[in-house]
Amino acid sequence: MDKKESAEAAREILLADLESPDEDMRTRALESLCPCRSDWELFEQHVKSISRLRKNSSREIRLRALHILSDAGRLQSLADAEYRFESVEDVLRKKRSPCSRRDEDHSKVRRSGEFKRRKGSFVLR
Repeated sequence: MDKKESAEAAREILLADLESPDEDMRTRALESLCPCRSDWELFEQHVKSISRLRKNSSREIRLRALHILSDAGRLQSLADAEYRFESVEDVLRKKRSPCSRRDEDHSKVRRSGEFKRRKGSFVLR
C-alpha cells in the first residue's frame, strides 16, 4: 500500500468516524481536524463536515466544531497579518535601498532644468 492509498484509507476512516453514532468517536475524529493540532490541508478538506457538525444534536460536538472554526479563523488572521507585515517590510526595504544608477541620472536631469512640465508628466527638452 503506497502513501496515496494509505492517506485515502485514513480519510475514509475519519469520515466514517465523523458520522459514527458514538458521540465519543465523533468527538475524537473532530478533534483530529483542528488546525492547531494537525495540518491546515486536513482542516480544509473537511471544513464542510465541521460546519455541518455545528448543528449536531450533541452540545459537546457543537462546541468542538465551533472551537475548530474559531481556531482556523485565528490562524488565518495571523497568516494574513504576517503577509501584510512582509509586504510593508518589502516596501520599506526598497525605499531605504540606495538609488540605482538610472534613478541618479534621472534626478540629475531634473536638477539641471533640462525638462519642461507637461500635464501629468515631464518631457526632456
